[in-house]
Amino acid sequence: ADAVRHVVMQLMEKTPPAALAADLAVCNALQGLPACGKPVLVVSGRFDKMTPPEQGRLLAEAQGGQYVAIDCGHMIPCEAA
Repeated sequence: ADAVRHVVMQLMEKTPPAALAADLAVCNALQGLPACGKPVLVVSGRFDKMTPPEQGRLLAEAQGGQYVAIDCGHMIPCEAA
C-alpha cells in the first residue's frame, strides 16, 4: 500500500491543474453508459465525497452487476489497497 500511495502522490504532484479540471468536466458531462455486456463489479469507497456510494450502486444496477462499498474515501488504491 505504501508503494502505491507513493506512486499515486508523485503522479498527482506532476499533473497540471488543467488536466484535472478537464477530467472533472468530462465526468460531470457523462450522461449514462451503454451496457458493456460483461460481468461488472463496481467498487467504491463508503466515504467518497467525489463519487458518492449511491452513484456506484446505481452504476452497478444499470449494468446488471454487483456493487461493493469498502471503508475508505475516493483514493481506494491509497486508502484501502
